[in-house]
Parts: sequence; C-alpha cells; structure tokens
Amino acid sequence: NGANNGANNGANNGVNNGVNNGANNGVNNGVNNGVNNGTPPQICSDIGAEDCFTNYDCPETMRCENVSEDEFELPCCVEGERGTGELGVTCELGEECASSLCIDGGANGDQGHCSEPCESDEDCHENLPQCIEIFGGEAYCFPAGEG
Repeated sequence: NGANNGANNGANNGVNNGVNNGANNGVNNGVNNGVNNGTPPQICSDIGAEDCFTNYDCPETMRCENVSEDEFELPCCVEGERGTGELGVTCELGEECASSLCIDGGANGDQGHCSEPCESDEDCHENLPQCIEIFGGEAYCFPAGEG
C-alpha cells in the first residue's frame, strides 16, 4: 500500500506539474507573441493593455509606451518605470519624460524637449513656448512656430 500510494502520488504530481507548466508556458508565450499568432499587436487590447497618449492616461505603476514593431505608433499602457524629465528638459525618447512626450525641435531640427499638458503659453517653458490644442481639448507645449 505504501509503495502504491507513493507511486500514485508521484505520478499525479508529475502529471499536474506538467499540465500546469504547459498551460502557463502556453499562456505566457501567447501574450509575449502579441496574442495574434506571432504578429505584432494592431490595437492595445491585443496585448491586454489600454490605449494612452501620455503617462497620465495610465495607472501610476505603468507608463505609456509605443509597442508597435512597424512605422505606425501604438501607444499603450505597459508595466514599467516612467521617465523623470520635466517640462523643457532635453530628450531623445518619450521614455525619458515624466509625461512620455518628447517633442522634436520643429523645422530647425533642434534637440527634442519634454512636453507637458498646458492651458496657456504661460504654462510652457522657453524651449517649448507655445500651448497648442491638438485633439479632444487637450493642449501641450510645442516649439515656437508650430501649429
């Protein structure tokens, strides 16, 4: 009896571990492959994420990041540390900015700068002196001569 119980318990544990590990690996692989049979996500919900425009659209433990693998941007809320760059600070990538918005220097090709939401030009920084509404009533600081 002891030998049979031991053998049965060992077999059951092995089967259960195999099933659980296989199921977990299958789920994780599906999520990591973009859920769409290995194709890049087309919308944020393909990866179980929410749409965003800035970090402020995401829960505090997440950041707004482009998850697209092609030329079209797909900003989604994903787990990760947010940037710390404040309004007007130079940047190369949105990930460096507290807002996640790194606005390029415009027509003269200057260095990019971290932008923030604004209500008027007075809310902006000398590097991004214009408050411009871009969509849905949201306005952000932009370089002079934009808009």
